[in-house]
Amino acid sequence: EKRLAHITKPITLSIIGCVVNGPGEAAMTDVGITGGRKGSNMLYLSGVQSEKVLTKGLNELPENTTLMTRLAYAYKKQGKIDEMIIEYERLMDSGSDDIDSLRDLASAYGKQGRVDEQISVLKKILNIDPNNSSVQSELARVYEDSGEDPLEIFKARFEDNPENASYAVEYAEKLISNGDTDDAIDVLENTLSYNRDNSMVYMSLSKAYNENADFEEAIEILEELFNLD
Repeated sequence: EKRLAHITKPITLSIIGCVVNGPGEAAMTDVGITGGRKGSNMLYLSGVQSEKVLTKGLNELPENTTLMTRLAYAYKKQGKIDEMIIEYERLMDSGSDDIDSLRDLASAYGKQGRVDEQISVLKKILNIDPNNSSVQSELARVYEDSGEDPLEIFKARFEDNPENASYAVEYAEKLISNGDTDDAIDVLENTLSYNRDNSMVYMSLSKAYNENADFEEAIEILEELFNLD
């Protein structure tokens, strides 16, 4: 009752413990919610299962993105992944820029091993929100898992957040593994100017100098770290 206190329109609500009794009991109220195991709970509107209501609405309003989103979510809650993907694909084709829906679609593609499509959706999200660091991280992980080089993703994430020590170190490690130690040193030296107390940056910079055979510089960085401690 507290959760529904903001609704002023008179409605009746039934909370039903079992999906078996759901259709009959939900028919007596405006909104019916059933329990059940994960993915098997159901929502009824005026006695009709919600996905049927939404499907009927889309038949009448096929371009309505709100209905597409709600239907995809209804499928998601019931564990109907294939149906959810179809609705999210329709939503994406409509030009929607709803990031939550696109992330759901990317995640579903990933679970089905559809890596190329997952990458495509994640890139679309970054076109909408270029500084979304969590999506940048997710895209980099997908690239790595698929055997692709995620260097450009790490670079973009670092350039968007030059003061972030973790992003700098990850990008520098990728540069070092690619043999670009001079570039790694530049990245870490720049980041060190923002993070004078971060031991991780000192250690990574010392490693980069060592890989570059700049042993004196590597020792100086370690001495700075020792003095810091």
